[in-house]
Amino acid sequence: MIPSGLPRNLHHLMIQSQKHLFDISDHIAYFNNAYMSPLMHKAADAMRAGIEFKAHPWTYSPDQFFTYSEQARELAGQIFEGSSENIAIIPSVSYGIQLAAKNLPLSKGQTILALKDQFPSNIYPWIEKAKESGGELKLLDIPSNHDWTTALLEAIGPNTAIVAIPHIHWSSGAMIDLIKIREVLDIYGGALVLDLTQSLGAQPFNASLVRPDFAICACYKWLMGPYT
Repeated sequence: MIPSGLPRNLHHLMIQSQKHLFDISDHIAYFNNAYMSPLMHKAADAMRAGIEFKAHPWTYSPDQFFTYSEQARELAGQIFEGSSENIAIIPSVSYGIQLAAKNLPLSKGQTILALKDQFPSNIYPWIEKAKESGGELKLLDIPSNHDWTTALLEAIGPNTAIVAIPHIHWSSGAMIDLIKIREVLDIYGGALVLDLTQSLGAQPFNASLVRPDFAICACYKWLMGPYT
């Protein structure tokens, strides 16, 4: 229901209640998707169907080992506005960030840029990467105006090898212009590693425009998927 008194020019931004799509009692109003979303009936039904397959493995044919994962990759490609060929299903964000850290080059004297108070999944692997390579992990201080885009653009330079950031900072909600960051990194040949867990599903993301070297996302928040 659209609240009464809402300015007319904002009515088109409102959607009708979608509560019927979820298993949420009438006396519950849930607003904490940034922590963990509830499951839609569709998602819960799909999970139950998966359990049934596992409970009766004699009904599971060899081609089905890949059918459903390929469907998931195809759908994920649409969410990322990119190709399903670039999608991998992995156990966790920290696993994906570790993959990035193991594969991206970092030489002695080069820098990894990240944000102060950034979610730790996108920090710990870079601490070890810097130690092993003789590089430096530099955590940018929180700007007084929360303009992380400008702070990053001013910090990126010839020694920047990797920028490891979110799209939206989890503690403040401040958003970063990833296209501008990519454009400047192209000048210096730096890599871009993104943790999109705090934004994907609520905030559009175009992988073709941002061109991240790695973009990782857990699905239990705004994508309304299961935990782990």
